[in-house]
Amino acid sequence: MAEGPRADVPRADVPRADALRADFLRDGWAVTGPVLGAADIAALNAGFDAVVDDAVRAARYPSRAACLRVVQLWHDPWRVAPAYRDLLGNTVILGLARAVLGCDDVRLLAQRVVVKTPDGRTPLPWHQDLPHWPVADGPGALLWIALDPVDGTSGGLRYVSGSHTSDLPPTGTEAAAPAVPAGHVLVHHPQVWHAASSNRSTSWRRACLVGVADARVPRKDGAAWDPARAPLLPWSLG
Repeated sequence: MAEGPRADVPRADVPRADALRADFLRDGWAVTGPVLGAADIAALNAGFDAVVDDAVRAARYPSRAACLRVVQLWHDPWRVAPAYRDLLGNTVILGLARAVLGCDDVRLLAQRVVVKTPDGRTPLPWHQDLPHWPVADGPGALLWIALDPVDGTSGGLRYVSGSHTSDLPPTGTEAAAPAVPAGHVLVHHPQVWHAASSNRSTSWRRACLVGVADARVPRKDGAAWDPARAPLLPWSLG
């Protein structure tokens, strides 16, 4: 793995960067315009197929369908699929992270793919991400990159706007449920309360999740994750 200082990486043009950060700080979430094109999305979805095929071989699932019935969250797809490695080197992704975090050096926490197959998967209950993250409280964000069009029918995310300022779970609060076209990105705060419905549609709901934090945020006490070994964005393998 090759890494060097990233503060000198030129800033990618992020449309409405100031408004995006304002929405993120106020509501705990924001949605971008188009970030990835059709070719990028096709490459990532083809890469996910390779990730599933690799899991079927490694874990000896009887079929892809059997594997997908069991597994919903896929860790480190970059290890198998070059398209996911390329995504971590995308300066527009870095630009989004810089815009919402308000920093130059952005550290990668994790890359995952989350999948809800057609007419399947249980709902995701209300939760916050930070308790599952290896970093202490500080500037961080999850970039939820839609690889299929997402809405309430297909298992889209729901947010309680402003709830990133409270540790208490929401009760009887109206939630925002943004529709997200493929190639657009939901950016949310690790402490915002959010949930997702089951996929009741006949379409796939795939998304790539990129967890990021200000490079200066310290490790959470007791976490096995080592920030010294976590790459800065944009990241390239060497």
